Amino acid sequence: MTNSMTAQAQASSRAFASLTELIQGGRPLIYIQSPEEARIRQLLNLAAGKLFRKPIPVWTWSLTEGLCPPTPADGESSPLSPRALLDFIAQYKSPALFQLKDFHEFIRNDSEVRRRLRDIYELCMDTGKFVIVTSPIRVIPEEIDRQIAFMMLGAPDLPELIEFLRLESEGLTGKGFKIDRRDETLFAMARALQGLTLDEARHALRRALSGGSALDFDALPRLLEEKKLLVNKSGLVQYVADGTEIGHVGGLEYLKTWLTRDGCVRMR
Repeated sequence: MTNSMTAQAQASSRAFASLTELIQGGRPLIYIQSPEEARIRQLLNLAAGKLFRKPIPVWTWSLTEGLCPPTPADGESSPLSPRALLDFIAQYKSPALFQLKDFHEFIRNDSEVRRRLRDIYELCMDTGKFVIVTSPIRVIPEEIDRQIAFMMLGAPDLPELIEFLRLESEGLTGKGFKIDRRDETLFAMARALQGLTLDEARHALRRALSGGSALDFDALPRLLEEKKLLVNKSGLVQYVADGTEIGHVGGLEYLKTWLTRDGCVRMR
């Protein structure tokens, strides 16, 4: 593995760097826009373990599951209402992260919740308690816009994909699959998966393993094929394999003219 590849593999992801900046900046209310709840939970677990003097718990709340403790050993979930949840957070005595799934609906429709969030902002300041609202859409009313720090979770970058592949390969190896876990192989697979969400990348790995195949350099075409299917399904973007000549790409005549005029690519 080259030095540049090693540096990229070991660097913090953009997503974790952004979350670190907000937490270390002491922002007690954070809003993360993304449909990837499991990915957000992984980021929060990483933050809880690395950004504090000692690891802190991560609580999770949703309307369907209630308030879930950090681990099953800590007890069962509690069916708290949104207002009761915020009261629980206000009264909690120790540093912790609280993930509030789809809480945007209550922020949008309940003035009491909005008022209590402003209270939470003051009560959690400099206490090590952080409330993280997670939602696939952005809903931040003007009343609390100054109190809530906003973060949009984009597509995973190479460091995040490499870490994802390390974790997935451990689980898949335990299930009896043959996985090439060398750094250069993980780097190549991460490059192949760039542009996908972690959920989509997970599906791509399962498809590549279908039929008892191994995950190694020979699996790269299968990963790219799954990526092609996922990208093309929107109908807005068409996936073009690496190495395709620009003259073979249909449409986009103005873009191709601009690229060839400025010497970015050659038309053949």
